[in-house]
Amino acid sequence: MIPGRGYAVTESLLFAPPFGSATGTANFEGEFNNRDVPVTISLNPANTGTNWNFIGNPYPSAIDFDAFQAANSSIIGGAAYFWSQATEPDEIYPGNEPLNFNLYDYAIYTVGSGGTAGGVASETPNGFVASCQGFFVPALSSGTATFTNSMRMADGTSNNQFFKSSNTKKSNTESTKNRLWLNLTSGNGVFNQVLVATLMVQQIIMMVCIMMLQNFLRKTMRQLFTRYQIRITQSMLYKEKVLTALMTLKLLSLV
Repeated sequence: MIPGRGYAVTESLLFAPPFGSATGTANFEGEFNNRDVPVTISLNPANTGTNWNFIGNPYPSAIDFDAFQAANSSIIGGAAYFWSQATEPDEIYPGNEPLNFNLYDYAIYTVGSGGTAGGVASETPNGFVASCQGFFVPALSSGTATFTNSMRMADGTSNNQFFKSSNTKKSNTESTKNRLWLNLTSGNGVFNQVLVATLMVQQIIMMVCIMMLQNFLRKTMRQLFTRYQIRITQSMLYKEKVLTALMTLKLLSLV
């Protein structure tokens, strides 16, 4: 296996009676990654809107997706797509059949706003990519994205959200972002979640303060410039009066 690359597998029990959902165990062997891990990102300009790259967290700890995207912002977009498998497999057509995969089962995390669930049974991404978690990112250009140790999380709660099947662990991480989720479900069971995010109150206050400061500086500079002009004009008038008076006195002295 190549570190940084994403891998997708299907549990073999899905192909055996009684079909339906199933779980299994996969074993990983080898040394832990504790270094910078480069991963190749591919972009084909001819395939507009379909340049998805499947990559994965190569570390034995969670990483901060915001930090990962910020460090590679010229190569990948600001969203991560996690497969949640919120829709149960079909009992009649088990395995890798199209009926077993719902487009809306992708849970999405977007930098700056937050996450949306991939289905009714799925949870919302919290922005931390768990150890060995695979995810899709949109390519902005061809190049190399790099995972670094500075993106890793050292706390004990950031690694508790792993997207795979409907038995994902619930995250207790709370966020202070102002967000609203709208769950939309059609009559035939198609689910979609829409996230409406607003700027934090502190950010709004900061923006207002900056605008007020800019207006104050503009007015102050305008007033100072006007006063400076007035003083120059007054000074020039005073000098003209003095010169006129001196010339008058000189003429009187010559008479």
